[in-house]
Amino acid sequence: MESAQSKLLIRADAGPMVGTGHVMRTLALGQAWKRQGGSVAFVCGDLPHGLFKTIEAEDFQIYQVRNGQCAVADAKDTVEIASAIQPNWIVLDGYRFDDTYQRTFRNIDARLMIIDDHPQARNRRADIVVNQNLKASTDLHHRSGQARILAGPEFALLRSEFTDFHRERRKPRPIRRQARRILITMGGVDPDNWTLKTLQVLSDLNRQRLIVDCVTGPFYEHLTELAHFKKTANLSLRVHRNVDRMSALMERVDLAITSGRSTCFELARCGVPSIVMAIAEDQWPVVQSMSCNNVMISIDCEDWEATKHQREFRLAASVQQLINDPERRREMSASGMQLVDGRGANRIAIQMAASSYRFRKANPGDVETLWRWRNDPEVRSVSLDETRIPFESHQRWMNRRLDDPNTILWVWEDFDGRPVGLVRFELREENPASALISIIVDQTRRGRGLGAVLIVAACDKLTEGSAIEQIVAQIKPGNAPSERAFRAAGFQLIEPVIADGKMAFQYALGRNSSVASTRSTRKKSA
Repeated sequence: MESAQSKLLIRADAGPMVGTGHVMRTLALGQAWKRQGGSVAFVCGDLPHGLFKTIEAEDFQIYQVRNGQCAVADAKDTVEIASAIQPNWIVLDGYRFDDTYQRTFRNIDARLMIIDDHPQARNRRADIVVNQNLKASTDLHHRSGQARILAGPEFALLRSEFTDFHRERRKPRPIRRQARRILITMGGVDPDNWTLKTLQVLSDLNRQRLIVDCVTGPFYEHLTELAHFKKTANLSLRVHRNVDRMSALMERVDLAITSGRSTCFELARCGVPSIVMAIAEDQWPVVQSMSCNNVMISIDCEDWEATKHQREFRLAASVQQLINDPERRREMSASGMQLVDGRGANRIAIQMAASSYRFRKANPGDVETLWRWRNDPEVRSVSLDETRIPFESHQRWMNRRLDDPNTILWVWEDFDGRPVGLVRFELREENPASALISIIVDQTRRGRGLGAVLIVAACDKLTEGSAIEQIVAQIKPGNAPSERAFRAAGFQLIEPVIADGKMAFQYALGRNSSVASTRSTRKKSA
């Protein structure tokens, strides 16, 4: 990212009515934006001290609006902050940031992204809408204007501790023959005290060897009741308040019981077999996302709250089943880790950065720039053909390519018109649905994650409205930066190939991938 185009402003709240999920998942986006070299500012109402410190520890700026409960005044305050910061992107995460609120940013020269779990949401003014739920699709957001839709768990926003979780481990999560350690976490807000209700059910199971780790959030108001219960509970209970690294705790447990919030994606990423409950109406999309794909067992709270018998029958039966069924837990663990890979925030940040640049067709006037890029020693060292190309030979090659209907040459520019990189697609006559891709990033722009951004933008542009089903990159062994860039862009390793007499690794991107399935038709917010 360029410094003039790297500012991200996030508007999200945490409190007794909204919980902490909106801030925590946008924190994940901020971390991904920061990894790409950008700066991040949060605009919030009142924040609990611990969450304030968490944001501050990331070196993010924090601005607190004075009128966080009044939409009109809130929007005015936020616009004033945005005018001072002049961000490249504004991100809104919260159910009350409706079309009227969004309209107040129409005079701010920034793009707008909405994080929204509701399929009925109206986000006409957004450039990007993110919905991480499994059943989310572009069809569910048909009223979102012409926004790019990033839908599904591949865009789940998980903090860096989950992005790095078992980065090097390829083995499945160890599964005990009989589960003994259970995690209970109902999110930052639990007004009806489902935490204690669940603990009572577990205590009634009369399994004295159970160890229960109970995590409460900053807005949990029943600590006194929980302390009294702990004295008589028929289980070993450990209460954790405002845990800093949930991934470490999730690593130690055998199964979890949780509510339908973003924690579900964290548990899936860590491979924790779980029981999920919708304790609020807005949690149903997440609960359905997890239960329909064998990732979690869902419990309908509305049906089983009425009597103790119903509560025991639904929850206790599910717990007993999972405790004694290692094969079921193993299947759920594998399904969860397959569903959520922890790279959603990075994918979103790449999509956002890609819109800060534009493509144009290469022309004869680009010949000297492309010749200089091609002969850069660093580029030659990772090319299948390492020879230095004379200018006259390069000029003849380029003239042929510009006239070749099966070759696409695009120069990538920033919005000041400065060349940033080149992408070349070669359409395969033997397979019209497939194309080969190669890229070059200008030497002065390397090391900033722009390779993945260029790949994402180019592949999206190529596949939009075309019959291309697969894009393939051929990479020289040892070219680790290119491998990282193509992996970050959603490409997957396939069989190697002999190209120009040399062995090359191949990475492929299909039309149904997270990159090729999205669409972008807007340049800036209204």
